[in-house]
This record gives sequence, structure tokens and C-alpha cells, in this order.
Amino acid sequence: MDTTTSIYVLRESLEEKVEKEFIELIRESREQRLESFHSALQPLDTLRESDENDPSVLLDAVHDVLESLRAQLNTDGEHHIADIYPVAVYQLAGSLQDSAVINQHIDRFRTLENDSLFLKAAKALKNMIRSIDIMIKSGINFLRRNSDKAPKEAHQWTQKIPVRKVIEYHLFSRNELPKWWINEDERLLVNIVIKLQDFLADDFDPLQPAHSAKAMAELVEQLHKQIDEQKSSLAEDLEEDSRAMQEMLVHHFERADTLEKRASFYSRARIDRTKNRASDHLADFSKQWKEAHESLLDRTGVVAGFWQFRSALYNHVQELKTRLNRYFEDSLFTPIQELGQQLEHEQNELEKVEAKDKTSAQKAILETALKNLTRQADTLQEGINESLEKGSLDKIVQDFSDKVLSESGEIPENVRFVHDLDLDKNPPALDSEQIDWRQMVIRVLKKQLLTPLMPPQQQYEEFLRLQLNEVIEIREVIDVNLNSALELLDDSGEENPISIAREGLERSEHKLEQSASAARETHQKLLSLIQENGYSSTDQLLNLLHTGEPGDLQILDATYRVKETADNWRTILSARWARLQDSVSILGRLGRSKTKKKARTLNRFLGFGEESPPEEKKADIANYLSKTDARVEELPYIYRRLFNFDASTDQRFYVLPNGNFLNLGKAYESWTKDLPASIAIVGERGSGKTAYLNMALNDVLAETHRSHITISKTIWTREHCITLLCEQLDLKKTDSVEGIIGALNRRTKRNIVVVEALQNLYLRSLNGYEALKTLLYIITETKDSIFWIVTCSSYAWHFLQKTSSVADYFSHVIRSDDLSREQIKSVILKRHEASGYDLVFEADETQQKNRAYRKLLDREQEAQQYLEDQYFEKLSKLAEGNASIAMIFWLRSIRDFDDTHFYIRPLEVTSVELVEDLTPDILFTLAAMVLHDTLTPQQLSRVLLFNEQESKLMLSRLKSRGLLNQSGPNYSLNQLMYRQVVNVLKQRNIIHLY
Repeated sequence: MDTTTSIYVLRESLEEKVEKEFIELIRESREQRLESFHSALQPLDTLRESDENDPSVLLDAVHDVLESLRAQLNTDGEHHIADIYPVAVYQLAGSLQDSAVINQHIDRFRTLENDSLFLKAAKALKNMIRSIDIMIKSGINFLRRNSDKAPKEAHQWTQKIPVRKVIEYHLFSRNELPKWWINEDERLLVNIVIKLQDFLADDFDPLQPAHSAKAMAELVEQLHKQIDEQKSSLAEDLEEDSRAMQEMLVHHFERADTLEKRASFYSRARIDRTKNRASDHLADFSKQWKEAHESLLDRTGVVAGFWQFRSALYNHVQELKTRLNRYFEDSLFTPIQELGQQLEHEQNELEKVEAKDKTSAQKAILETALKNLTRQADTLQEGINESLEKGSLDKIVQDFSDKVLSESGEIPENVRFVHDLDLDKNPPALDSEQIDWRQMVIRVLKKQLLTPLMPPQQQYEEFLRLQLNEVIEIREVIDVNLNSALELLDDSGEENPISIAREGLERSEHKLEQSASAARETHQKLLSLIQENGYSSTDQLLNLLHTGEPGDLQILDATYRVKETADNWRTILSARWARLQDSVSILGRLGRSKTKKKARTLNRFLGFGEESPPEEKKADIANYLSKTDARVEELPYIYRRLFNFDASTDQRFYVLPNGNFLNLGKAYESWTKDLPASIAIVGERGSGKTAYLNMALNDVLAETHRSHITISKTIWTREHCITLLCEQLDLKKTDSVEGIIGALNRRTKRNIVVVEALQNLYLRSLNGYEALKTLLYIITETKDSIFWIVTCSSYAWHFLQKTSSVADYFSHVIRSDDLSREQIKSVILKRHEASGYDLVFEADETQQKNRAYRKLLDREQEAQQYLEDQYFEKLSKLAEGNASIAMIFWLRSIRDFDDTHFYIRPLEVTSVELVEDLTPDILFTLAAMVLHDTLTPQQLSRVLLFNEQESKLMLSRLKSRGLLNQSGPNYSLNQLMYRQVVNVLKQRNIIHLY
């Protein structure tokens, strides 16, 4: 019979064995895995220790690291958790006794809340039997004691625990722990590969080898540090995991061979099935990680390989620039300069003899000048002729093209393009597809670099022929003028031959300068093209590999794919089909609806539908802003005055967003009757919050005493808020909020306090809401004696509502940016009509093809009304209720004007997308400007956790792009780009309103 043991003894034995037989094996396995990461980085360590700055050597070292990591993926079985874990489980189970008998704890007789009805009933019966047994034993022992006999011991309920089976089953059935260990180690490997790729994409620059080497050294040191930190935390983490695992096993030990877990539950067949499922699951999990690693290693390897190609491309570009410089210098610049110097020299010689009589000295000077200048001009002419005959410029460019295309042959023909990467998942989620990489690179190079340099584009032969004609003309001028001067030497006339010669040489020099200027311009044009596209032509490809944006891939593929043949026949058929549609529309008047339906169906089938106009015209912001400013400056004075949205609004042209001031009047009336009331006026920047407020104060509250506070710059501390209120409200200086509250409440006369720009009273950072909370507290405590009116921008209001429930502090919230379509139209036309000009709306291509518009072509007034309705429909959607935005786009829509009419073209919307590489830093900076209205570099650094230098650089960069304006140390969003920026931030789901 098995002897019983204590559960505590079993627990102690388990604790000892888990640490020695299980955790130690796991720890060794994981330490070996982490140590292999150190080993893989050895090529970069060696490079760092040698102070080698050669970019090609650095790329080779990165390649060796990637290959080492890839090799580890195929040899990880010896120390990979997925393979070690089953071994560790069996080793732990084998180190303990096969089974153990223990006395059942009293808890095994009690019903628990989570027990099933059946189990509760069984436990109740079991407890009843135990109780009856105890009563019988007690009675027997009572009789035995009266008979002077020794009492019998009470019956003990025992359970036989299949220790090894319990361990095997529950450790195999719960694989969250090995998955967690796998995730920890594999996540570190992902981080290493991603950091290497980020380095190649962002910090590696062959043109700055010292910088690249330094950046790589810092990265390698950082990676080693991360590996060491994870190794150092292994013991503590595994100890915690060990305790949790022991508690779980003891829990199941206590319930084995009881009603809660019958002995038959731990059958060998069930354990084997569980073990197989666990092994398969871990193997599949490890396979997913391996596939993710291989994809990321492939992508990083392609990036490294592409950098090797770019380095070779750079060398070819430098060689091309050297050859072009040498050619222009030898064939054009030097001969032209020598001819120019000769012309200047001969003029000086002629000046020396000009005052003398017609002598042999003058003749000699003229003959010498003619000889020298003719020789120099002939040398220049012969050099250009030789270039034309040999096609020197064409050959230089063609040689460059051949070398680049030959170098492209070393690029992999196909690569796996990784996109939709989600690093937050375990394993990382990603998608990939095979792309024709070599062909794509060649297309981009041809489009951006090679084709623009080719003779058909640059017309090298035509350029040289023009240079040749200039030289021939200069030679003729020299020849005619000097020979004429020589002939005059024998003439007794009053003409001065030396003067004639000098004037001819001056004209020749002027023409030579024009020729030299044209040569320099062409030379500079080529160098600029090479400089701009020679190296940067592949930036887009590098960014495509690094970011993995499928949209960018589609754009590249669509932009550079050669499809001239398809375009030709499609264009011809599309034109014929359009003509056929016109004929059908004229002849099919009786069956218009049916014909129209069939035409649309056939149109879709053939793929020749009319293209819808783009929603946005993407352009350069600087160009957009300069054109806007130029357009405004060209307008008549009266028009500029009427549409100056920075000036205070004339009441004649003001359009109330709510139709009247009823809400504000009611709130003020309630306050006068001792009912607490306060107002918040909310709207987008430029939507007319101040105009609404001023109109309301003059109309409804004209007779009241009021104080006006404008928060012109961002403040966020309690002290700043107190100081501002004391200064603006003429209060005695105090350091406490209670002092301000007391001073306001003690005023004998109730009044109005207006606070403009509430969005400048906080900073979206830790502890950045003290000023706002201070003001809201003061408003709450003084609302009986002060009628508070505040204004706030929409996006800041929405944000503060989410963070501070700001709306709860105000009884009425009034929107200033919810102008309807008709109100937007009224804002524009009221001002325009006051100018005295008539309007002519122009149709775009889509509208010209629109049948509803074409039917009105013979009725001009109705056609104009149709275009006007279409225009303001689109304008109202674009303005989103914001009057100043509507006026900006209205001014941009003015195509031309004369003495009587303004001509309005269809709306064109410029997007901010193509102007900047909209990185997260830029997007969140713009979002901060929308939420705060005005920020300094120091404040931005607190909001976005940049350092101050990064904030200054970011704000300066956005200012130079035209997105921001600066006033002293404060930056704010350029109102001309407000709508475009807000739309981008909405599309990126960075800011919200509803």
C-alpha cells in the first residue's frame, strides 16, 4: 500500500526540481540564443575597433551580419524554446516520483462557486458520507473508552496523485509561457534587423563616411546594450515564471484523483494528444516567427544591396560630371576665354596707336590683330566642328547610360516586397509579393536621370551648331571690321580706321560673351540635372523598400511602366467612342433614358468612361502661396479691401452663423436673474469667433461693463494664469487663486469678462493643464458675479472636452463655423456685389461634357446659374462652414478680370501631401499647431518630447515650406494652408472633431 505524504513535502520537492531540471535548461537555452545575437554583430564590432570609414566595407559588414542572423534561423533547434520546452517538461517530470498519496484537504469536501451542479451534488454526498463516518467512529470510540479499550483512529480520505502525468499534461496544455519566452527573444532579433534597416535608410550616407561610421558604432553599442539588458533580466523573469508555474501545478496536484479531477482524466492517450498539439502549435508559432525574420532579413538585405548599387551609381555620376566639365572646359570655355582675352588685348593695342596718324604702325597692329583673332576663332570653330563630327557630348552621355544600365544588371531581378508590416503583433504581421525589382529600378533611372540626359531631350547637336554659328558670325565681324580698317588706312577720308576696328571688336566681344553665357547656361543646366537626379533619383526606391507602402509601389509601377502602344489605340478608340456618343445623344431624344443606360453599360464594358476630375490638384506649397499672394496683389484695390479676411469685419457683410444672437442674449438674461450662466464660442481658426463676439457685444451687451482678455501666446502654468488675470482685470497682485476669486466676488458691480483664445491656455503635456484648470476653477467660483464669455478653436475644444470635460463649465456653447451652403455663398457674394463687378463662372472639362450643362448652352443666364450652384456647392464642402477659408479659395479661383467682369474658374485644391515627406514628426507637429494655435520651440519640445534643437529645426523647416508663420518666438499655422493641413490630419486620423 502506498504511504501517504504531505502536499507541502511535494511542493518543496517540486520547487527544487523546477529550478534545477526545468528553469536552468530554459535559462541556458535563452542565454545561448541571446549570445548568438552578440556573435552575429561581430563583423560590425571588428569594423568599429578598426576605425574603418570606407562605406563599401561598412556595407559588406552589414551584409555579413545579415547572413549570420539568417544562418542562425536554420540552426536554432539546438537552443530554441520550441524544441527545448518539451525536453524540459519531460526532464522535470522524470526527476519526480511517478505518483504520491496525500490526505485530502478539507477543501475537497466543500462546494465551490465555480463547481458544476453535478460536482456540487457529488461533493455534498461525499461530505455527508464523511460526516456519517465521523459520527459512527465517534460512537464506537465512546463505547470503547467506556470498556477501557483504545479508540480507533478516524478514517482518512486520501488521493493518489499521478505526479508526472499532471506535470506533463498541464505544462503541455498551457503553452502561453513558452510563447512568451519565444516572443521576448524573437522580438529582440526583429529589433536588431529593423534598427539595421533604419540605419541604412536614414543614417548611412556614402558621401559622409565618417558620419556613417559613427552612427553605426553608436547603433552597434546600443544593440549590444539591449541584448545585455535582456540577458541580465532573464534570471529575475524566469524566477517569476517559475513561481507561477509551481503554483499552477500544486493547484492541480491538490485536485487530482478527486471528484474535481478523476484519476482517469490523466490518461496516457490524453497526455500524448495534448503534447502533440502543444508541439505542433509551438512549431507553427516558431515557423511564423522564422518566416517573419526571413522577410525582414530579405528586405534589409535588399536595402543594403541597393546601397551598393547607389554607391556605384554615385561614382558613375561623379565620372560623368568630370567628363562634362573637362569637355566644356577644353572645347568651349578655354577657347572662348582665350578668344576673349585676345579681343581685349587687341583693343588695348589699337587704343595705343589710335591717336597717331595713319602710319605703318597702325597697319601692323591691324594686320597682327586680324591674324591673331582669326587664328583663335578658327581654333574655336575647329574644336566645335570636331565635337559635332565625333558626337562627343552624345558619346559622353551614352557611355554614362551604358555604364549605369550595366551596373543595374547586378541588381536582383526579383525581390520580395514586404508591406503592411505591423510590428506590434507577435509574430509581426506582414504581407509580401514578388516584384520585378531590376526592371523597376531601370524604369526609374531612365525616367528621372537617363532619358532627360539623352540627346533627344537635351539637343546637344543643336546646341553645338548654335555655338558654331555664333563663332562663325564673330569671325566674320572681326574679318569685315579689321579689313575695312586696313582699307581705310590708304584712304584720305575723315573716318578713323582704328575707331572702326575697335567698335567691331567690341561688338565681337559682346557676341562672344553671349555665346559664353549660353555655353555656361547649358553646362550648368546639365550639372544641375545630374546633381538633382544623379543620386536622388533612387531616393524614392530606397524609401519604397524601407517603408513598404503598397500605394507607393502602385504609383511607381503606374508612373514608369511603358505603355505607349496601349495608349495609342485606347486614345483613338476613346475619341471615336466619344463622337459616337454625341451622335447617339442627338438622335436618341425619344429614347433618351434607355439609350443612356445602354451607353453607360457599354462604356464600362469597354473601359472608356469619362475620367472624373481629380478632387485635389497637388502642387508645390511655395508656388501655391506665391501665386495666391500674386493674385491678391493684382486685384483692384476695392476688391482686396472687401476680401481682406485679416481686417475687422464690416457689419454690412457679416453673416451670423446662428442667424441671430438669441442664445447669447438668453444666457445673459438668465445670469442677470441670478441663474449661473456662461458662454463658450467655438469654431475653427478664421471662422469668425472674434467677429461674432464683437458683433454680439455691440448688439446685445452694448450697455454692460466688460473686461477683455486676449491670450496671445501659449501659457500653461498656474502662476502665468494668475499673473495674466491680475494684469488684465486690474486686480491687486496676488499669488493665490483664492485672492483673485475674492477680489472678483467683492466687486460691487457685476460685469462681463471676455477671454479670447482659450486654446492658448494649456500645453498638451504632463502638467500642462494647470492654467486651464485654474481659469475653469475661477469661472466656477465667480459665475454669480461675473458673466464669462470665452472663445476656443474647434479642435482644441474637442481635445479639452475629452481630457478635461471643458463643456461642463459652460451653460451655452455656440458654434461659429457651421455656416450653411447659402451662408457661405452670402459671405462671398455680399462682398463681391459691393465691388460693382459682374461675375462669369467658367466650366471645367467635366462640366463641359455634362449633359445637364450642355442643354443650357443656348441659355447663358441659366448656364451661369448652374455653374454658380456647382461652384458654391463644392466651395461650401471645402470651407466646412469657415468663412475665411471660403474667401481664400474664392480669391484663388479668380482667373482674370477686366473693367467690368471677374472670371471665376472651377475650384482647384492644393494638397500638402506632395510638398513634404509627411513623417509622423511633421504630422504631429502640425497637429500640435492646430490644437494650440501658437507655440514656441520650447513649448513644442514639451508637447512632442523633442529636444529643443529638434523643435527649432522642425518649426524652421515648416516655416520655410510656407506651412507656418512666425511672430517673434511664436509659430502658428499659415491660414492659407489651414484647410489642407487639417484635411491631411483628419485623413491620417490624428485630429478629430466629432
